[in-house]
Amino acid sequence: MNSETELFTMGEHLASRYVDLKDLLVTQILMNKSDRDPRFLEVGVLFGGYAIHVLLNSPNSTVVGIDPFPGSEGPEIRNLMIGNLEQFGLQSRFRVFDTWDELEGSPERGPFTVIHIDGEHSETGTLNDLRAAANAISPDGVIVVDDWHHPMFPGVGSAMHQFMAEGDFRMFAITDRKAYLCRSEFHQELQRDLVYALSQTDIVEWWWEHGKVPKERERFATNPDEELGHVAGYSITNSVLG
Repeated sequence: MNSETELFTMGEHLASRYVDLKDLLVTQILMNKSDRDPRFLEVGVLFGGYAIHVLLNSPNSTVVGIDPFPGSEGPEIRNLMIGNLEQFGLQSRFRVFDTWDELEGSPERGPFTVIHIDGEHSETGTLNDLRAAANAISPDGVIVVDDWHHPMFPGVGSAMHQFMAEGDFRMFAITDRKAYLCRSEFHQELQRDLVYALSQTDIVEWWWEHGKVPKERERFATNPDEELGHVAGYSITNSVLG
């Protein structure tokens, strides 16, 4: 994987308010993991913040979106999204479709390097998106599930676990907001390469070094080694497949 760590952001732009730096970094690493031109699919585009960041940080990439922009505010949000893309000069590298069926009938149907699921947050809607993503992803591609453990959207996590139980996809990484899934064949390789790429950057401060208590947890006890017991000195092993 490419361990290049320079990240371009939208600054204080309103569309970037839901974009986390850690997810940007992980996505960039995944998009740049091969020499081929990467392709990104986002289910649930909203104001285009995540798509714009992907385009800014992967110059050879193209981005496809699926979003019907429902409700009375939908047309206005769609216009804002298009305006945001135009503001950064990225509209020529982006195309949006209303539905999966519309995408599958077009030349842009895939396969995709990374698919980001952030659409309808119901259990049924998320499961349908995940099943469609499994058919559109490249063999070694990654499906990213947003809000997979959000307390307001339990259906997202439930759908993700159903999806993993019924097929060959496994979780190989998580951030504060997202879960990263891949086919079992590539699980160890992707996890190993991602950990290495992240260890080469100073953008995300690592806190889970083996045998050390994270500084962030010291506030929970005067003597964290004593309170955390054997966990504090236990060597971390990435053995869970999801």
